[in-house]
This record gives sequence, C-alpha cells and structure tokens, in this order.
Amino acid sequence: MSRNRSPLAIAAALAAIALAIGTIALLRTRARFTAAAAAQIETARASVLDVRGAVEHSDETGAWAAVSRGVVLGPRHSLRTGAGASAELAMGNGATLTITENTHCTVSELTTALHRVRLARGRIVVDYDLDGSRSVRVEAGDASAESRGGTFGVLRAGDAVSVATQSGEVELRSSGAAVAVGPGEHAIAWPRQAPTRPRPLSRELLLRAAQVLESSRDRACGRLVGRVEPGSEVSVDGKTVDVDAEGRFAVLPAPKAPGRRVTVVTRDAAGRTARRVVECEGDARLTGFDVRWE
Repeated sequence: MSRNRSPLAIAAALAAIALAIGTIALLRTRARFTAAAAAQIETARASVLDVRGAVEHSDETGAWAAVSRGVVLGPRHSLRTGAGASAELAMGNGATLTITENTHCTVSELTTALHRVRLARGRIVVDYDLDGSRSVRVEAGDASAESRGGTFGVLRAGDAVSVATQSGEVELRSSGAAVAVGPGEHAIAWPRQAPTRPRPLSRELLLRAAQVLESSRDRACGRLVGRVEPGSEVSVDGKTVDVDAEGRFAVLPAPKAPGRRVTVVTRDAAGRTARRVVECEGDARLTGFDVRWE
C-alpha cells in the first residue's frame, strides 16, 4: 500500500507545487497589469500659462475664483472667460489648450492616454503634437471631437458644435455617426443628427446680410435680422442670439434712442470674426462686414 501511495503523494506534491508557482506567476502578472493600469489612470495636471482679461476657475467644490498664471488644474476643474478674455493651458509634452473669450469648459479627464474636456459654450483651440501618443477629446452636448494630434478649434454655439482643423485629423461624432475633418476643413454636428460632410474653409465674409426693420416711434432700433455661416456664433450688443441650421437669426435689440448703435459680432470654429456697428435708424442696413483673423 505504501508503494502505491508514494506515486500518488508525489503527484499531489507536484500538483501543489505547480499550483503555487502558477498562483505566484498570476499574482505577479496581475501586479504588473495593476501597476500599468495605475500609471494609465494616474491623473496629470494642466497649468495656466497665460491669462488675459477676466478669467475664473472652479474646483470640485463649485466655488469660482479669479485665475492667474501658474494655477494648476486637475479633473473636474472648470474655466470660464468673459468678453475679450482668454486663457492658455499647458497640457504637458508641449501640448496647449486655449480657452477663448465667452467660453465655459470643464477638464473631465487627464491621463497618459486621454485628455477629455467638456465644452459648455464658446470656443477652445487644441494644439497637440502629431506623435499619436495620446488622444484629446472635446465633448459638447451629445457630440464629440477627438484627435491623436494636430491643431483645431471647436465651437459650441447654441445647439451647434462645429470643428475647424488646421493640422492633423479630427473625428467629429454625433448620433452614432462620424466624419473625419482634415486640414483646412470644417464640419458641424447638430443634436440627434449625423455630422455634416466636411467642407473646405472659405475666407469669405461670415455675416453676409442683415437689416434693421420695423422701427416705431418708441423703438429707434427695430428687428435685426441676418444670415451667417451655419454653426457660427452671433452676438448682438454682447448677448448671444440663436442661429438656426440655415445660419439665419433675428433679434429685437433693447430700446435705444435715435443715433445710438447696435454692435453685431460673429465668429466660427476657425477663429474668424466679423463685427459691424449699426446706427439705430429706421432705414439702417448692414451690407458687409470686415473680417479679422486670429
């Protein structure tokens, strides 16, 4: 009986040893994967390189405070800029994120593999190396713009989310569909719709026509109507107005005395802006706008 038990005991001992070795190897493998995962999800930081004008930031508490150079931002930190204000963030490895005027955004995620930013309104400019080492994703509404490197602008104007690419390639995704926006192109995403087909950027004037109508005795400035490139942002006297999918807008400015003026400004994802000051007169008409390039 002892001779019969001996091979069984040896086999059991070998099995136990093999199990122990396998367990140790598995634990070591898991440890390596855990360390790699930890490095992957390790949060990075974004530092403020430059500030112009009124710029505020908030952390997880939601309290807002003025921001200055050198401030370090992490996930769930937000920034908002006022009229004429901007902030530039250093995102690591030479990458930068520029928050332009009248913009509100939140840093959602900062890892070695992905930088994710939520855009509530306004325009941001992404400038990342074309080495493909990480992705940057800008989310706005149910749309997202993602790239592995390059320079591009993202504008959220009302329901429209538009992308204009200077270098690299950007995937604009909405409602389960996606388009690739290449250098010199732009595309728009509307809620519950697939993105538009990318088109080449044009240097033509953005605000093509507008006019003041329906003046009355108690309103020197009547209804202001106009048409811009779809997906653009329009403000009248500093207040953003709605623009439909065809690029049309109509607004009744605040009452003003004759001779007072109304200022109309528009901008697109590429950073092109157009401005015109209109006299509050019944027959005043806007026929053209000067374009300023940023």
